[in-house]
Amino acid sequence: MFPVSKSFFFSNIGTILLSADYSQLELRILAHLSEDACLCSVLSQPDGDVFRGIVSVWKKKKQDEVRDDERQQAKQICYGIVYGMGCKSLAEQLEVGEEEAQLFVNTLHATYPSIQSFITNTVNQCRTNGFVVTLLGRRRFLPAINSNNAVQRAQAERQAVNTKIQGSAADLVKTAVILLNRSLNEKLAGVHLVHQIHDELLFQVPVKSMERAARVVRHCMETAIPMKIRLPVAIKTGKTWGTMEPYKS
Repeated sequence: MFPVSKSFFFSNIGTILLSADYSQLELRILAHLSEDACLCSVLSQPDGDVFRGIVSVWKKKKQDEVRDDERQQAKQICYGIVYGMGCKSLAEQLEVGEEEAQLFVNTLHATYPSIQSFITNTVNQCRTNGFVVTLLGRRRFLPAINSNNAVQRAQAERQAVNTKIQGSAADLVKTAVILLNRSLNEKLAGVHLVHQIHDELLFQVPVKSMERAARVVRHCMETAIPMKIRLPVAIKTGKTWGTMEPYKS
C-alpha cells in the first residue's frame, strides 16, 4: 500500500479544508482512567506546555527552568506507558542504559502514583477476566495474559494497558464522528468529513461557513464523552492538507 501524501487532499472551489486534531489524546485518556490528581491538574491548565508541566511537578522546578531534554524524556516515558513499551525499548528511545530508563520510569510513577495503580489494576482485571474493556465497553480478549511463557505473558500485559488507553481513544473519536455527522447535517449544509487520521478529522467546508463549522466541530469533539480533564482540539485550515495554518477564531 502506498502512503497517502498530504498534497493529495485539496479543497474544491468555494471551499476550504478544516483539520481538527485532539491534543495529547492518549495521555488525557490515561489521566481520565487513572484519575491521577497531579496529572489531571497539569492537563487541566488552559495554557502552557503539557510536558513541561509534567516535568515541573516531577522534578519540582518551575516550567521555565525545564530543559528541552527533560521535556523530551517525559514525553517519551509517558507515551512509552501508553504504548506498552518495555524498559529495553524505552532505554533505546532515551539513549540511556536500561537501569537509568527504569529509574526515570520509577521516579515518574512516584510523582504520579495513580498511573501505576491503573496499570496494575488493568493487568489484574485482564488476568481475572481474560479480556480488557475500553471506555465504552468494547472487549479485547488476551488469553496469553495467563500464559506460563513469561515473554508472552509480559506482551499481553502491555497489550492490556495499551488497548485500554488507545481503544478508549478510538471510542472517543468514533463518538465524536457520530455526533458531528448528526450536528453538521442539522446545522450546516455542505460540510463533509473527507478523512480520519488517528485523532485528526479532516473536513471540506464552504468558505462562508468556516467560522460556524469550526465552532460546531470543536464543541462536538471536546464534549463527545464527559471526561475528568479538558480535551482541547486544535483547528487548522487551508486550501490543501499539507499547507494548513492554525485557525484563529
